[in-house]
Order: sequence, then C-alpha cells, then structure tokens
Amino acid sequence: MAMKRVQEIKEKREERFFANRMKDAKVVKKAQARVEIEKSIELIAPAVANREEVMRNVIDSAKARIAARKKMSAQRVRSDNNPAATVGGDGAQMEE
Repeated sequence: MAMKRVQEIKEKREERFFANRMKDAKVVKKAQARVEIEKSIELIAPAVANREEVMRNVIDSAKARIAARKKMSAQRVRSDNNPAATVGGDGAQMEE
C-alpha cells in the first residue's frame, strides 16, 4: 500500500518536472519560430508586399488565435464548473 503511494507521488513529480521543462522549451521554440519568420518572410509573402504590413498581419492573426483559444478555454472551464448551466433538460447544449 505504502509503496504504491510512493510510486504515485514519484510519477506526479516526474510529470510536473517534465511539464515545467516543456513550458520553458515552448517559450524558446516560439522565439526561434519568430526569428525564422522574420528572416524568411519573403518566402511566406510576395516579394512586393510591404514587410511591416505582413508582419503586422501575422502578429494580428496570432493574437486572434490566442484570444480564441482563451475564450474556448474559459467556456470549457465554465462548463466544467457548472454543467447544469450549459446543458438543457433534454441534454442539448444551450447557446449563450
């Protein structure tokens, strides 16, 4: 019984450690991707396009995706916390 509990604690610690390492790696990976995009923007956009405008569009679309993810996450958390508020009597999803 105690050995099983010790093993569970060990596994949870390993998972947290891995998640923390990957969190830092995610930041580095994003920075590398940003540098790569800035270096080879000509491949992504036509050569005649204004570089600043293209970068602004890329950043705006990234911000829009992040906002959409945050909104979906907030809705998911809200529905997880209060399932009766999002599910009608017949089990169908209600619109907000």
